Amino acid sequence: SRGMEKKKTTYLTEEERLAQANESEKKEDDEQKSIDQKRRDKALLLSYADEKEIDLARDRNLVATQAQIDGTLLRIKSVQGRLDGLNRQSEGYIKRKQAIPADLKSEITQTEAEIGKFQGSMAKSRQELETIKNRFEEDKKRFRELKGLPPAAPRTHAPVKTPQ
Repeated sequence: SRGMEKKKTTYLTEEERLAQANESEKKEDDEQKSIDQKRRDKALLLSYADEKEIDLARDRNLVATQAQIDGTLLRIKSVQGRLDGLNRQSEGYIKRKQAIPADLKSEITQTEAEIGKFQGSMAKSRQELETIKNRFEEDKKRFRELKGLPPAAPRTHAPVKTPQ
């Protein structure tokens, strides 16, 4: 009634609203990542007193996975022995110029599939070994950062002396 503005309304375009929503979502993600990192840092500092403890924990985790790999290798060796026997039987039929029985062919196929399954399992376990090593190496690096320690020196091997 007096000619004074009571409320000013601004309208955003669809693009501006999307940009604003994306910015808000990115900010929330960044805040969540920051909270998660602080939680991990706190857990890392409370879990380990020094780098040696991180190495011990890594080694404990590696033992179980390495045992899995070793067990799988034994199973592969056993199944490979069975497959070799089946192949010898098959070769005997071929030498005698006889048809290979269907059950023998089937057993060979199943045994080869079993070996393939074990090899896949072993590859997965080896990948798990690498993942464990990398995770603990990252933990150790972060631990050093949090404790204010200098970065670890690159490992160098002593020169190998050859007998003269």
